[in-house]
Amino acid sequence: MRKAYDMSKAENVEESPDQDGQGNQDDRDERLLFQSEFKALESVFEDVRGQSKKKLLVHPERWQELELIPDHLSFEDFEMLVYDFLKKDLGEEKDAESNNVTPSFEYDDIGVIVGGRSYYLYDQTVFTKAYARWLFLATENDAVATLVECAREESRIYPRPLSAKSLMNAPFLLTETAIEAAWLTVSQTEECQDIERTLASNGDVYYYSTEHLSPTYAASLAEWQAVERDLNR
Repeated sequence: MRKAYDMSKAENVEESPDQDGQGNQDDRDERLLFQSEFKALESVFEDVRGQSKKKLLVHPERWQELELIPDHLSFEDFEMLVYDFLKKDLGEEKDAESNNVTPSFEYDDIGVIVGGRSYYLYDQTVFTKAYARWLFLATENDAVATLVECAREESRIYPRPLSAKSLMNAPFLLTETAIEAAWLTVSQTEECQDIERTLASNGDVYYYSTEHLSPTYAASLAEWQAVERDLNR
């Protein structure tokens, strides 16, 4: 599969005569292939921008549904073509060919989130990387990973425990049953032993990471969020 993208090969398809004044057919065919790939990439990124405005991530399977894949490429080839194209810009792959990447369309706003089996794209000007990550967790529909990652993030950044009720809101929309089932799995998973649960006096459930919050402090913060904050208004 082609890795370098030299825009000059996609332009001026009629201009490359050989010594006899005839265009070299192989060169013409090569440039036409490049041209179709660039048009497909541009369409993909435009669709990503539109989907992001709807608060949706884009998975490569969507490109099959929209028939954006060039005829000469398989789904797998196009999936890797898009990823490799963006990966060069992200600085993950540097080689001599990367200097030839000169597309005529913009794509600096396109972000990538890599999952276990594939990846998702989003417009970084529409929502933050953190929100894109939440959308990713919601799209993957993994309640255990969602609980663990969000509990650790809340404990580390703010710091505060994670309200179980927040997982019922968009973009996660988890049910109380799903959250309880996820907690049961987390509590029995060795890699998640830093995740603990605390209850406020009104019965509200909170999760936190012991790597960032002590049990006493987490319980105090949970009580403040669930009960005391409203009493002091």
